[in-house]
Amino acid sequence: MNLENFENYLKIHVGSKNTRIQYLSRIYMFFNNYSVFHQSSINDFLAKCVDKNLKPHTFNGYMNALKHYMKFIKIDIEFPKQKKANKTKKGYLTIKELEEEIFPYFDDIFYDADMRKLIIRLLFSSGLRPCELINLKKEDLDFKNCWITVKNTKDKEDRNTLLIPNLHNDLKQLCESSRSDKLFNISKSYIKYTFLKINNMLGYKKHLNAYQLRHGFAHHCLKCGIDLKRLKEMMGHWDIKMTEEYLTLDSHEIIDDAVKKFKI
Repeated sequence: MNLENFENYLKIHVGSKNTRIQYLSRIYMFFNNYSVFHQSSINDFLAKCVDKNLKPHTFNGYMNALKHYMKFIKIDIEFPKQKKANKTKKGYLTIKELEEEIFPYFDDIFYDADMRKLIIRLLFSSGLRPCELINLKKEDLDFKNCWITVKNTKDKEDRNTLLIPNLHNDLKQLCESSRSDKLFNISKSYIKYTFLKINNMLGYKKHLNAYQLRHGFAHHCLKCGIDLKRLKEMMGHWDIKMTEEYLTLDSHEIIDDAVKKFKI
C-alpha cells in the first residue's frame, strides 16, 4: 500500500481537488479495515456500504475510489454496476429574479449596494466561481473581445469565459479607480456575507448563494444555444459529464429563449 503515490496518481487523473480528497479518504477507510486489496475484500467492503443504506451517489463515490486504486496498482477486479441516482435540477437564478426580486432591496441593505450588484452580475454572466472572481486582475479583462481570462482555477488550467458588454462601463470605471492589480479587493467572506444578508433580510425562497448564479449562467447559455463543449470550457469542468448535469431544460424553454441575449 503506497497512498502517497496514489495521491499523485489522483492529481494526474482526477481534475477536482475535492473529489481527490474524497477518493483518498475512502481508500484510507478501506485499508483501515482490510490489509489486502483483492476481489473478496472489495466485495465485503461494498456489501457493508450497501448495509449502511448509502445514497446512490455516495455509494458510487466509494466504488469509483476503489476503481481508481485498482487502475493505480494495475490489477483486474470485477465491480457491480453503479447505482442509478435520481437526477435533479440544479438550483439556479434567472435574470428576472435578480432584477425584480433581489436587486430592488440592495440600497436598503448595503451601503455599497452598487458594488455588490456588480459582483453578482459578473458572477451570473460569466459563470465564475467566487474564488476565481476574487483572484481576477485588471489585465484578465479583454473588453475588445468580450472575454475574461480565468487564472488560478480549480483545475490549475487557464480558461476564457464571457465578459458581456452591459458590464463594460462599470468594470472600466472600477479598473481606473482601483490602485490594486486586482479587480476587486474583497475576500470570500465579503461574498458570503452578501448572500447571508439577503437570505436573512428577505427570507429568500431559493436560499441565494454564489453557485446558484453559476448554475444560472449555465442554464442561460444552454437556452441561448451555446454548444455543450464550449460551455464545458467556459465553466472550467474537467469532465463533460459535469456539464451534462445542466441538460435538464424543458424543450419549450430552449425554443422560446434560444435567441435571447443577456440583459442585466
